[in-house]
Amino acid sequence: ATEKLLQCLDGYFKRKERRVEVRIKGLPSLDEYRATKAFFEKLRWVSGAAEGGYSRDESLIVLTYPEKILYLAARIREEKRYRLVEFDRNRILVEYRS
Repeated sequence: ATEKLLQCLDGYFKRKERRVEVRIKGLPSLDEYRATKAFFEKLRWVSGAAEGGYSRDESLIVLTYPEKILYLAARIREEKRYRLVEFDRNRILVEYRS
């Protein structure tokens, strides 16, 4: 019975998962890019984080996230290193604060 419940829950969350592009402006280094990716990986409900590319102007990290993007944006906004610029259904734009 427990296994069946877990299978149903797993299927439910896999159906809800969506791809969220997080664009970060002003990251000073590749090391900070990797630290940012590690930060996103540790956030609640994030089930995957893929490197999309580092650039000093604008870097990209692609997250897999099953919940409303509003929850993810609100959590990122709480982090002092980042300033939330805008977000929509599949994309979040933040600026790095040094």
